[in-house]
Amino acid sequence: MKIHIKVISLLNKAILYLRSGVWIKGRLYRYKMSGLKSNLLSLDKDFINSKISFKGDNNILLSSGNIYDCTIRVEGDDNKVIIGKDCIVRCKEIWVRGSGCEIVIGENTHLMGHSIFVCQGIQNYIHIGKDCLFSTNVQIWNSDTHTILNSEGEVINSCKPIVIGDHVWLGQNVSVLKGVSIGEYSIMGMSSVVTKSIPEHSIAAGNPAKRIGDCYDWNINFVMKTSLKLNM
Repeated sequence: MKIHIKVISLLNKAILYLRSGVWIKGRLYRYKMSGLKSNLLSLDKDFINSKISFKGDNNILLSSGNIYDCTIRVEGDDNKVIIGKDCIVRCKEIWVRGSGCEIVIGENTHLMGHSIFVCQGIQNYIHIGKDCLFSTNVQIWNSDTHTILNSEGEVINSCKPIVIGDHVWLGQNVSVLKGVSIGEYSIMGMSSVVTKSIPEHSIAAGNPAKRIGDCYDWNINFVMKTSLKLNM
């Protein structure tokens, strides 16, 4: 009798587990999805411990990368989220709200934990190039999310797009604000707040971020040795 009860318990657990996942290309993924009826979803690779929420019509999410521990929210109509081949997305939240907005992430880009990407407005966008590396707690906002009015009732804080070029490295706690472009092969130092555009091949740091040097190239490998000798 005890063995029979244990078998039933295990079967119930298996059923609950299967109901909490989705089969995609022969693999079982943990998920929570809503609002798929009038929207398009295509996931080619891992989608694990993540959530997708659509509110609206004709929205598109296409991913050829790997998504882990991420919440993706799309609200409105005709919006797009496109994640390129071999990307690794571990950010906390990707949020698109508006009409005709899009977030495009180039191939082989790595987005690390607890980061937030917000795209809001009408035909507004965030474009991120290929081979980029974003550290933890990165914030990218192309909108203030709430309107500010002048004395005549006019909106004075309109949404503006963000463009980040290929092979850009954003350090921990970097914030990139609306209307900014960051040129390719650039590095933004830890805790920088990027409020104005930065040219290609730059090292920038500070609040607000300012160009402090040149960057010919950088690579994703960890530093394993020092090139300096210390006098003890």
